[in-house]
Formats: sequence, C-alpha cells, structure tokens
Amino acid sequence: MKKLFQIVIIIVFTVPSAVFAGAPANNNLSYSTPDNELSFSVNQNSGKVTLQVVMKNMGQYDKVVFEKSVGQPDNFVACQTVLCGEQLKYGRHSIYGSDKSVTGQDVYYRVKTVSKEGIERMYAPIMLPAAK
Repeated sequence: MKKLFQIVIIIVFTVPSAVFAGAPANNNLSYSTPDNELSFSVNQNSGKVTLQVVMKNMGQYDKVVFEKSVGQPDNFVACQTVLCGEQLKYGRHSIYGSDKSVTGQDVYYRVKTVSKEGIERMYAPIMLPAAK
C-alpha cells in the first residue's frame, strides 16, 4: 500500500509538469490542467490584455508570475507578479493580471507558480495572435 501511494505521488507531481511544458495552446485562449487545479485564460479588449488564473488550492502557493514572450515562445520575461497571500485575505481564488504593451507580433503568455516551499512550475503558454 505504501509503495502504491509513493507511485501515485510521483505521477501527480511529474505528469502535470511534463504535460504543460510542451507546445503552446494556439487556437484556444484558455485551458485547465487535467486535475483542474489551475485554469488560465487570456483576453484582449481595446489593446489591453487581461490575464486570469483560477486556482483550486491557492493556499499552497506563495506567488503567481505572469510571463510573456514576443514573437516566439522561447524568451519569457515576467510582466506581473501577484502574491497569493494577498488574494487569500479577501477570499479570492482568481488572480488577474494585465499587459498594456501589446505589439504587432504574436505574443505568448504563460503562468509560473511558486509554492511556499519554493518549487517553481511553468505552465503551457497561450498564443495571442498579432492584430491584423
């Protein structure tokens, strides 16, 4: 029984990382992890981009970092950091971010979470196509 539990723990912590380290979600501007622990969406309105993360168990995280890469999904830089403790004070399980520096190129947005233990996890990027 103990061995089975250890295998389940290994799968739970390695499969989501492997699944979401892959290719960007091109045609869909939102997704949820298979376990519904995290949902991420990107919306653009009047030149401003709004980013939203909904987390099932925000209490285990220290912060969420919204990152972006212009042109290709290979050079991500932080565009906003939100402390989870501040959100929990108000009973929120959603975190919002924004980006006003929209370019004429495709932009990739992704979420990086940092647990209270310092473990970082990056999720799959979402591509926001350049305005035509």
